[in-house]
Amino acid sequence: EERMQLKVDIKNALCGGKEILFSAFSFGRLQNIICMLYDFYHNEEWFRDIPVIIDGVLLHKINSDYLSVLEGEEYEHFSKVLNWANIKCNKDYTGTLAILSKHEPRIIVSTSGFLVNGRIVTYLQEMLPSSKAVIYLSGYCGGLDSLGAKILNPNQKTVTIEKRVIMKRAEVKQLRTMSSHIQYDELISLYKGLNCNKIIIHHSSEDGKAQFGEEVREELAKCDKSTKVEVVTNKNYQFVL
Repeated sequence: EERMQLKVDIKNALCGGKEILFSAFSFGRLQNIICMLYDFYHNEEWFRDIPVIIDGVLLHKINSDYLSVLEGEEYEHFSKVLNWANIKCNKDYTGTLAILSKHEPRIIVSTSGFLVNGRIVTYLQEMLPSSKAVIYLSGYCGGLDSLGAKILNPNQKTVTIEKRVIMKRAEVKQLRTMSSHIQYDELISLYKGLNCNKIIIHHSSEDGKAQFGEEVREELAKCDKSTKVEVVTNKNYQFVL
Protein backbone atom coordinates (compact mmCIF):
# COMPACT_ATOMS: atom_id res chain seq x y z
CA GLU A 1 0.00 0.00 0.00
CA GLU A 2 2.85 2.39 0.81
CA ARG A 3 4.46 1.75 -2.59
CA MET A 4 1.20 2.32 -4.48
CA GLN A 5 0.63 5.59 -2.62
CA LEU A 6 4.24 6.55 -3.31
CA LYS A 7 3.68 6.13 -7.05
CA VAL A 8 0.76 8.58 -6.90
CA ASP A 9 2.57 11.04 -4.62
CA ILE A 10 5.66 11.17 -6.85
CA LYS A 11 3.54 11.96 -9.89
CA ASN A 12 1.63 14.69 -8.04
CA ALA A 13 4.89 16.27 -6.81
CA LEU A 14 6.63 16.22 -10.20
CA CYS A 15 3.57 17.50 -12.05
CA GLY A 16 3.40 20.25 -9.45
CA GLY A 17 6.90 21.39 -10.39
CA LYS A 18 8.71 19.91 -7.40
CA GLU A 19 11.98 18.03 -7.26
CA ILE A 20 12.39 14.82 -5.25
CA LEU A 21 15.33 13.48 -3.26
CA PHE A 22 15.65 9.87 -2.09
CA SER A 23 18.27 8.87 0.47
CA ALA A 24 19.75 5.44 -0.19
CA PHE A 25 22.41 2.98 0.86
CA SER A 26 24.82 2.16 -1.98
CA PHE A 27 24.27 -1.57 -1.64
CA GLY A 28 20.78 -2.92 -2.08
CA ARG A 29 18.64 0.10 -1.29
CA LEU A 30 19.66 2.24 -4.26
CA GLN A 31 19.17 -0.67 -6.64
CA ASN A 32 15.72 -1.31 -5.13
CA ILE A 33 14.72 2.31 -5.61
CA ILE A 34 15.80 2.70 -9.22
CA CYS A 35 14.18 -0.62 -10.16
CA MET A 36 10.99 0.52 -8.45
CA LEU A 37 11.01 3.83 -10.33
CA TYR A 38 11.60 2.00 -13.61
CA ASP A 39 8.71 -0.35 -12.94
CA PHE A 40 6.48 2.59 -12.00
CA TYR A 41 7.15 4.91 -14.91
CA HIS A 42 9.18 3.54 -17.83
CA ASN A 43 6.06 3.09 -19.95
CA GLU A 44 4.36 6.34 -18.92
CA GLU A 45 4.55 9.13 -21.48
CA TRP A 46 4.34 11.99 -18.98
CA PHE A 47 7.56 10.73 -17.32
CA ARG A 48 9.60 10.60 -20.53
CA ASP A 49 11.57 13.81 -19.88
CA ILE A 50 11.95 13.44 -16.09
CA PRO A 51 15.59 12.76 -15.16
CA VAL A 52 16.39 10.18 -12.50
CA ILE A 53 19.83 11.18 -11.20
CA ILE A 54 21.87 8.68 -9.19
CA ASP A 55 24.72 10.38 -7.38
CA GLY A 56 27.43 8.83 -5.23
CA VAL A 57 30.74 7.01 -5.36
CA LEU A 58 30.47 3.38 -4.27
CA LEU A 59 27.05 2.85 -5.85
CA HIS A 60 28.44 2.84 -9.41
CA LYS A 61 30.86 0.00 -8.64
CA ILE A 62 28.09 -1.94 -6.91
CA ASN A 63 25.83 -1.50 -9.93
CA SER A 64 28.60 -3.01 -12.07
CA ASP A 65 29.03 -5.83 -9.57
CA TYR A 66 25.30 -6.56 -9.77
CA LEU A 67 25.62 -6.99 -13.53
CA SER A 68 28.52 -9.40 -13.04
CA VAL A 69 26.60 -11.74 -10.73
CA LEU A 70 22.95 -11.50 -11.82
CA GLU A 71 21.66 -14.09 -14.25
CA GLY A 72 18.67 -14.68 -16.49
CA GLU A 73 15.63 -12.47 -15.99
CA GLU A 74 17.22 -10.58 -13.09
CA TYR A 75 20.20 -9.61 -15.25
CA GLU A 76 17.96 -8.56 -18.13
CA HIS A 77 15.75 -6.45 -15.89
CA PHE A 78 18.59 -4.66 -14.10
CA SER A 79 20.33 -4.01 -17.43
CA LYS A 80 17.16 -2.37 -18.72
CA VAL A 81 16.99 -0.21 -15.60
CA LEU A 82 20.58 1.04 -15.94
CA ASN A 83 20.10 1.67 -19.67
CA TRP A 84 16.81 3.49 -19.15
CA ALA A 85 17.06 6.85 -20.92
CA ASN A 86 15.87 8.67 -17.79
CA ILE A 87 18.79 7.42 -15.68
CA LYS A 88 21.60 9.97 -15.34
CA CYS A 89 24.73 8.92 -13.45
CA ASN A 90 26.93 11.40 -11.62
CA LYS A 91 30.27 10.35 -10.13
CA ASP A 92 32.11 13.49 -9.07
CA TYR A 93 31.38 16.35 -6.68
CA THR A 94 31.69 18.98 -9.41
CA GLY A 95 28.78 17.30 -11.10
CA THR A 96 26.80 17.42 -7.86
CA LEU A 97 27.25 21.18 -7.66
CA ALA A 98 26.20 21.52 -11.30
CA ILE A 99 23.06 19.51 -10.59
CA LEU A 100 22.20 21.77 -7.67
CA SER A 101 22.74 24.92 -9.75
CA LYS A 102 19.40 24.42 -11.47
CA HIS A 103 15.98 23.34 -10.27
CA GLU A 104 13.41 21.39 -12.26
CA PRO A 105 11.02 18.48 -11.79
CA ARG A 106 13.35 15.52 -11.30
CA ILE A 107 14.25 12.65 -8.99
CA ILE A 108 17.64 12.44 -7.30
CA VAL A 109 18.76 9.27 -5.51
CA SER A 110 21.87 9.83 -3.42
CA THR A 111 23.92 8.17 -0.70
CA SER A 112 24.46 7.51 2.16
CA GLY A 113 21.30 6.18 3.75
CA PHE A 114 22.21 7.26 7.28
CA LEU A 115 22.74 10.86 6.10
CA VAL A 116 26.08 11.19 7.89
CA ASN A 117 28.36 11.38 4.85
CA GLY A 118 28.39 11.23 1.08
CA ARG A 119 26.64 13.40 -1.51
CA ILE A 120 23.31 13.23 0.32
CA VAL A 121 24.68 15.71 2.87
CA THR A 122 25.18 18.35 0.17
CA TYR A 123 21.74 17.73 -1.32
CA LEU A 124 20.05 18.03 2.08
CA GLN A 125 21.66 21.40 2.75
CA GLU A 126 20.25 22.78 -0.49
CA MET A 127 16.89 21.01 -0.66
CA LEU A 128 15.68 20.99 2.96
CA PRO A 129 15.11 24.78 2.95
CA SER A 130 13.03 24.58 -0.25
CA SER A 131 9.25 24.34 -0.21
CA LYS A 132 9.54 23.04 -3.79
CA ALA A 133 11.34 19.86 -2.65
CA VAL A 134 10.12 16.50 -1.38
CA ILE A 135 12.59 14.35 0.54
CA TYR A 136 12.09 10.62 1.09
CA LEU A 137 14.17 8.91 3.77
CA SER A 138 14.17 5.28 2.65
CA GLY A 139 13.88 3.17 5.77
CA TYR A 140 15.65 3.35 9.11
CA CYS A 141 18.17 6.20 9.27
CA GLY A 142 19.37 6.26 12.88
CA GLY A 143 18.28 6.68 16.49
CA LEU A 144 16.65 9.62 18.26
CA ASP A 145 19.78 11.79 18.12
CA SER A 146 20.48 11.11 14.43
CA LEU A 147 20.12 13.69 11.69
CA GLY A 148 17.40 11.56 10.12
CA ALA A 149 15.31 11.60 13.29
CA LYS A 150 15.73 15.36 13.63
CA ILE A 151 14.69 15.90 10.02
CA LEU A 152 11.61 13.73 10.54
CA ASN A 153 10.63 15.43 13.82
CA PRO A 154 7.80 17.87 12.92
CA ASN A 155 8.43 19.87 16.11
CA GLN A 156 12.03 20.63 15.17
CA LYS A 157 12.06 23.51 12.70
CA THR A 158 15.81 23.59 12.03
CA VAL A 159 18.67 21.09 11.81
CA THR A 160 22.42 21.64 11.82
CA ILE A 161 24.38 20.07 8.95
CA GLU A 162 28.14 20.63 8.74
CA LYS A 163 27.83 23.60 11.13
CA ARG A 164 25.09 25.18 8.98
CA VAL A 165 21.70 25.79 10.56
CA ILE A 166 19.13 24.70 7.99
CA MET A 167 15.47 25.72 8.08
CA LYS A 168 13.18 22.81 7.22
CA ARG A 169 10.69 23.85 4.53
CA ALA A 170 10.74 20.75 2.31
CA GLU A 171 8.14 18.03 2.61
CA VAL A 172 9.84 15.08 4.36
CA LYS A 173 8.56 11.51 4.43
CA GLN A 174 9.91 8.18 5.65
CA LEU A 175 9.41 5.01 3.63
CA ARG A 176 8.96 2.32 6.24
CA THR A 177 8.63 -0.55 3.78
CA MET A 178 12.12 0.22 2.45
CA SER A 179 13.79 -1.12 5.59
CA SER A 180 16.41 -3.79 4.94
CA HIS A 181 15.91 -5.17 8.43
CA ILE A 182 13.93 -8.30 9.18
CA GLN A 183 10.32 -7.37 9.96
CA TYR A 184 8.53 -7.61 13.33
CA ASP A 185 6.41 -10.69 12.55
CA GLU A 186 9.42 -12.47 11.07
CA LEU A 187 11.49 -11.77 14.20
CA ILE A 188 8.78 -13.08 16.51
CA SER A 189 8.42 -16.22 14.40
CA LEU A 190 12.20 -16.69 14.39
CA TYR A 191 12.48 -16.32 18.16
CA LYS A 192 9.64 -18.78 18.76
CA GLY A 193 11.51 -21.37 16.71
CA LEU A 194 14.85 -20.97 18.48
CA ASN A 195 16.00 -23.61 20.96
CA CYS A 196 18.30 -21.57 23.21
CA ASN A 197 18.67 -20.29 26.76
CA LYS A 198 18.99 -16.58 26.06
CA ILE A 199 18.10 -13.98 23.41
CA ILE A 200 19.96 -10.66 23.49
CA ILE A 201 18.28 -7.73 21.72
CA HIS A 202 20.78 -5.12 20.60
CA HIS A 203 20.24 -3.43 17.23
CA SER A 204 17.53 -0.80 17.73
CA SER A 205 16.78 2.50 19.47
CA GLU A 206 16.78 2.51 23.29
CA ASP A 207 13.02 2.93 23.61
CA GLY A 208 12.33 0.54 20.77
CA LYS A 209 14.50 -2.18 22.30
CA ALA A 210 12.82 -1.99 25.69
CA GLN A 211 9.33 -2.22 24.24
CA PHE A 212 10.27 -4.96 21.81
CA GLY A 213 11.92 -6.95 24.60
CA GLU A 214 8.65 -6.97 26.56
CA GLU A 215 6.71 -8.04 23.50
CA VAL A 216 9.15 -10.89 22.79
CA ARG A 217 8.78 -12.13 26.39
CA GLU A 218 4.99 -12.08 26.06
CA GLU A 219 5.03 -13.95 22.75
CA LEU A 220 7.44 -16.60 24.05
CA ALA A 221 5.30 -17.09 27.15
CA LYS A 222 2.27 -17.75 24.94
CA CYS A 223 4.02 -20.81 23.50
CA ASP A 224 5.38 -21.95 26.90
CA LYS A 225 8.98 -21.01 26.20
CA SER A 226 11.12 -19.91 29.14
CA THR A 227 13.92 -18.39 27.05
CA LYS A 228 15.49 -15.44 28.89
CA VAL A 229 15.30 -12.16 26.96
CA GLU A 230 17.97 -9.52 27.66
CA VAL A 231 18.02 -5.99 26.23
CA VAL A 232 21.32 -4.19 25.66
CA THR A 233 21.35 -0.68 27.17
CA ASN A 234 24.00 1.88 28.10
CA LYS A 235 24.05 0.39 31.61
CA ASN A 236 23.49 -3.24 30.69
CA TYR A 237 25.89 -4.29 27.95
CA GLN A 238 27.95 -7.21 29.32
CA PHE A 239 26.56 -10.71 29.07
CA VAL A 240 27.78 -14.23 29.84
CA LEU A 241 27.13 -16.55 26.91
